Amino acid sequence: MSFKLLGDQFSQIKATQKRRRADLLLQNVPDDEAHLMKNGRYACLVCSRRPTFDTTEMLAVHRQSQRHAAAAVRRAEEQASLQLEVMKREQNRAAADDRAQVHVPSGTPPASPVR
Repeated sequence: MSFKLLGDQFSQIKATQKRRRADLLLQNVPDDEAHLMKNGRYACLVCSRRPTFDTTEMLAVHRQSQRHAAAAVRRAEEQASLQLEVMKREQNRAAADDRAQVHVPSGTPPASPVR
């Protein structure tokens, strides 16, 4: 037995997905914390186990939980350490570029001014 979508059902599914996107925006959920999946459910991007929820209300309840709060703190710490690592690499790259520009081979005579 297979279930086929009729024209009206497909448009209803699209309308439901649009409504759920609007609901997500109304709940003030940041885009980097939740993801609207193809089946219309929401997935938490903060928690490592990626729980899924049917409604924005359930997502809001999850966001208030201790487990989500702990995962959010861990994620913030990881983001901060990642930013620090990026800054260190940029500084090392800039220092290496400066050293490469200043480096003059020892066997070449100093450049004389052109007249």
